[in-house]
Amino acid sequence: MEARALTFCPPGGDPFTALAVGAFGEFSVGLETLVADFASMGARALRGRTGAPSEQLARTALLWKMRQEIGMCALRGHAKVIIARARMENIGGGGAAHGGADDDGTEEWAEGVYHQRQETRSWHEAA
Repeated sequence: MEARALTFCPPGGDPFTALAVGAFGEFSVGLETLVADFASMGARALRGRTGAPSEQLARTALLWKMRQEIGMCALRGHAKVIIARARMENIGGGGAAHGGADDDGTEEWAEGVYHQRQETRSWHEAA
């Protein structure tokens, strides 16, 4: 995906960095670099706030948390695409789009994933 995104750069033009998350949770090189830079920038502050034994441990904790947050955003976005596609395919099939019962649990599952993030977001709200 990153290679495809780089084809949009005009030769000799401004540099372009592809920030992408793959289907299996893999990060593009540009996104991994950006997350690592942010973790390095915030490690000293996190160590001061939490009393982490070293800056390296604080950086590792930030890397883990940022990867988790980005992964959840990607998962939620993918779930919304699947739900939208299912609704489009269900038009005319007597499902929820036509007032029928939507009992497959898809929407409830997506809502659960969306609201589950509230439990994991508290780390940056305290800052």
